[in-house]
Amino acid sequence: AKHIQAFKAPQAPAISLQGKFFHKHYPQYRPYMHFQMNAASKGPIQYQDVHFDDLQFKLAGNSEKLSIYALQADIANGQASGQVDIHWNDNSAPSILIKAGIQQADTKKLLNMFQHEERASLASLTPIEESPSKINLEAHLKGLTGNRFEFAGYGSAAIFDKELSRIKLLGPLSSLLQNTPLNFTSLKFKTLDCDFVLDNSALNFGKITIGGHSSQIELKGSYDLQVDTIDMHATLRPLINYADKINPVTQLNKWIQLPFSPFLKYKLDGSLQDPRWRSILDPRVLLPIF
Repeated sequence: AKHIQAFKAPQAPAISLQGKFFHKHYPQYRPYMHFQMNAASKGPIQYQDVHFDDLQFKLAGNSEKLSIYALQADIANGQASGQVDIHWNDNSAPSILIKAGIQQADTKKLLNMFQHEERASLASLTPIEESPSKINLEAHLKGLTGNRFEFAGYGSAAIFDKELSRIKLLGPLSSLLQNTPLNFTSLKFKTLDCDFVLDNSALNFGKITIGGHSSQIELKGSYDLQVDTIDMHATLRPLINYADKINPVTQLNKWIQLPFSPFLKYKLDGSLQDPRWRSILDPRVLLPIF
């Protein structure tokens, strides 16, 4: 009941419900309880702090399991779909299995919806100024209800933004590169692709690829969702995409970058609000911390 009360909408949604329910004074009939519900909003609807432009789903349950399926939603200017299964256990908190995806959503709007703490600002991942930015996200998660930092699972994400270089996470890198022999003054990136594995509060990335017209950054490491700490290593490849398009330049590009390759590897730590980039050569002596 409390979950139903958490929905708010200017117009009552269309709902159909059927099933069998038994009073709590007849626990012997509890195994025979079952129900099915179809629900569709008639325009915008809100669940707690999450706003939907449109929402529809089917729900089926019994004494042991609740399934929300055929879920379709318009959220953050994108289209979402998924399924949620909740299993009750008399000896512990209910377990929950989530399979969800969203396509072509507005990056900043989506991340702000799930922003609960200023200290770990997900909005830091988006450009400082407003710009067209789209995100695709897929996730398969499993955990216990009641603690969002006790989930495990995996997924993938992709961001498309012509101003991706201006995100706060990458901003200090441009300043750092001015101190290398290559003396980069600006970087232009427009795509971010990654696969991730979630282990409680640790979000582990085998590889994050940030790409542009000519340059590319590859990152590997983890981010702790609970304490807002980054632990990653990065490699900058300044001409990789250009070299791939013009094959004769590929070998030349390798020879050009070889002497400077140590200067193109970095350590990234700090937080989303205060990221720090350091050269792996000698971050305390050769180059300042940004």
